[in-house]
Amino acid sequence: MKNKLILFSIFLALIFTRFSFAEASFIYQDPKESAFVVSIPKGFDVKGEISRPYKEPVIWLQVENKKDSNTIFYISDPSVPLFVEPSDALIKKGILEGSKYKISNDQENFFVVKYLKATDYIKDLFLPQLKIIYKDLELYELEDMTNFVKNNINPDLLMILPEFTAAQGVFKFSSKKKKLISKIFVITQKSLSSEDKFSVWSAKIITFHCPIADFEKSNLIFNKILETFCLTPEWLKNQAQNSYQEITDIKFRQEYLKNKYRVFFTRDAGVAQ
Repeated sequence: MKNKLILFSIFLALIFTRFSFAEASFIYQDPKESAFVVSIPKGFDVKGEISRPYKEPVIWLQVENKKDSNTIFYISDPSVPLFVEPSDALIKKGILEGSKYKISNDQENFFVVKYLKATDYIKDLFLPQLKIIYKDLELYELEDMTNFVKNNINPDLLMILPEFTAAQGVFKFSSKKKKLISKIFVITQKSLSSEDKFSVWSAKIITFHCPIADFEKSNLIFNKILETFCLTPEWLKNQAQNSYQEITDIKFRQEYLKNKYRVFFTRDAGVAQ
């Protein structure tokens, strides 16, 4: 499932603008593989690491305001499953839409769900699940960002990417008698299982929520977290040694990985400033 993070990374780089950020901050480093560093504003708790629920690593973060637990930022989420589309081959095995399917022994279970465009994923899958918990949840904005993303991707890169859609939305809900606002960005992208040739797809999500009055400030803080997040050269080198063996030129393999992850964090590998 190559190139999944390339597209999501480009989306983030396009969505978030750079700005001056004067608040005091500290450096957080991936505790598992030292894969990344990121600047976190003081007054926030952070947890996150490299996770490997599937073959490819997932980098995720959760950043929470110490004084107000209603302000939380999420970057990716290893618990979001991969999906496989319903097919005649699966039906013959008795595996119907809505069930789980394990493609291979080294993969987690996939959920059998037809491919959803990003707007439909937000509207028809993501938000209905939240509404079970937050009964007053209301969607206020939903925008298809697919053409916006495509128009800002290098045409050579666009040619090798699998089918994808992108969207952003804003919704409001109440939690513990407080009115909150949330912003979400989603890319849904198809790939192809190399084992059984089933149509596999994924949903990449970043989101944050906060009190309505704090929305603009929280948006700026989230932008800065994304801007300062960067991968370490050592991790990229080690990752290149252990993945994409079909790329025989090791230097090209490292460059591929660097570009695969780099734009997701808006910077080349290095130390966060």
